Formats: sequence, C-alpha cells, structure tokens
Amino acid sequence: MATLNDLARQVKRKLGLSQGSHTLSFTANTVDADTITINGIKLTMRATPAVAEFNISRASTSASAMATAFKATIDGAFGVSQGISTTTPVGGTLILTGARTVESSNTNGCSVSISDTEMEPPVFSDVIEWIKEGQLDIVNKCNDNALSCEATEMIDSATIETSSSTDELTPPSNFLRPVVLRYMTRISGDAVTRAEKIPYDLLIDIKDNRHPFYNKTINPEEGNKWYSIFNGKIQLPLSVNQLNDAEIIYIKKPQTVEAVECDLPESLEKSVVDYACYKSLISIGKEEESQLYFQQYMLDIQSLNLKYAAEDKVTHESKPALNELKSRGA
Repeated sequence: MATLNDLARQVKRKLGLSQGSHTLSFTANTVDADTITINGIKLTMRATPAVAEFNISRASTSASAMATAFKATIDGAFGVSQGISTTTPVGGTLILTGARTVESSNTNGCSVSISDTEMEPPVFSDVIEWIKEGQLDIVNKCNDNALSCEATEMIDSATIETSSSTDELTPPSNFLRPVVLRYMTRISGDAVTRAEKIPYDLLIDIKDNRHPFYNKTINPEEGNKWYSIFNGKIQLPLSVNQLNDAEIIYIKKPQTVEAVECDLPESLEKSVVDYACYKSLISIGKEEESQLYFQQYMLDIQSLNLKYAAEDKVTHESKPALNELKSRGA
C-alpha cells in the first residue's frame, strides 16, 4: 500500500515532470552565518542553533557531521508534506530531492550541483491536495458494495450514545455515509433492531404527520423503525426514550496524512493518481490532454461499480413473472 506522498510522486513521474534533484557536498570550510536557501527559505549555519529559527547545527564542523545536521534540519523544517527529502549522507555528500531551487552562500563550504532541472509545476503541495481530493471523489462515486469488498479500511463501526431528550444522534467524526444503523430497545428480551434509511423528503412528511405509516411519536419497537441523515446528524423517531445506544456501520472519510498509507485498496490507487494527473494537467494549461486521464478515471470507477452492483432479488412480486417466463421456455 502506498502513502499519499508515494502517490503524489507517482503523478510527477507519470506526467514526466522533473522533481528537482540537487547534490550538496559539504566541507570543513563552512563558517558561522553561512546560509543555504531552499525554495526561498533561508537556513543559517549556527554553532548553537536557536530553537525558533531554521538553523543548521555547526557544533561539529566536519563535512560528514555538517551533512548529517543538514539532513536533520530538512526532515524537521520541511517534512514529507512538502515533498522535500534527503538521502542518507555519504561522507559530506547527500542528495536533496523535491526542491525547486537550492542556493549556497559559501560554495567552498557547501557546493550545490544540479543533476536534474528544478521542479516543474505543479508543485508537490498542490499534487498532494489533488490526491486527497481524488480519494474523496472516488469514495463518493463508488457504491458501498465496492468499498466493502475491495477495502475493509473504508468501513468502520461505532456505538453512539442515545438520549431521551433528543431525536438526533451525532455520527463519528470520520463519518461519510451510513451502511447500517441498528439499536437495542430497553424492553426486556428485545433483540437488536435494524432501522430503515429514508430520504429527506420523507423525513419532512413524517415530521409533519403526513406519512401513511411512519410516525414521529410512535416508539420504534411498535414498528416505527426508521432514520434519516440531515444537516450532519442522524435523525430518529422523536420517542427514543425506549432505545439503548445505537450501533452504526458506515463508510468513513479517507485519511489525509501525507506519510500514512492510503485507505483505498491498491486497485484504486491508480485511479487516485489518474485524478491528480487530470487536475495537474489542467493547472498547467493542458486541458485536452487532461481529459484522457479523466475519461480513464471515470471508466475505471464505472467498471468497479458494475462489478459489485447489487443483484436483483426475487420477491413475491417478481416470482409470478419469473414463473411465466419459465413456462414459456424462456
């Protein structure tokens, strides 16, 4: 499974965009107040670095110690979220990847050579945002069966405390949409009850007492088993004083931490990359080329939804028609 940063780097490679590669070679000739500027952010070499500044430690002035201190500064000051990283130093030399520009004020103390051109737009931070956006778009477009079968990471469950003083429940913070809601009534011997999700227009009819069989005041154990989602809350019948805590199984929002693995299955990571490629090409004025990635992106999601489409169930209404077809030899 790839992290969000891995997927962003795949976008850069897939579009043939340079990621920027600079080799830095340190010597013992650095002096206090030398600077290395990365993407316009100035790092200053100090014998005793101040905590509040982006400084490189010169506590030891050997070439290898300077390179090691520089790597520690990059890891702490920039982090993986900006796509800037360094290799493990070999002696006093290391490679900095992901920067658009790198400048040294003292080329004797730290020389910078460019083995690749500076990073081409779009910048890494933009690609990361499109990766996050693509994840959420895919989850919204995929049906529940596809996400349930392909990626257990996208399905979560939780217990929600009910209260007799309210007719709505607050879902978990990572809640995106419900799959199943059930609860246990407080009447002795009752089993877990599964509620039926109803659309918003029916919720209005129920609250206005205009629905033929759902009622806003009848307790759920009397047949009034329903719930609806409105304004980010789970709406229940008004008489919830007979309910124990509710249990919900739901599709969760994808995680957005760059250094953490993508929640979607590996089969959908390609679609996340295609979505980010589509957005990247639009951002640099290549709208026609971007449509190729978007069309492939939509086709892959449609194929997945067809693969896991809900099967038609034979009901008491459809059985006569089915039997008739069989009698005709169809």
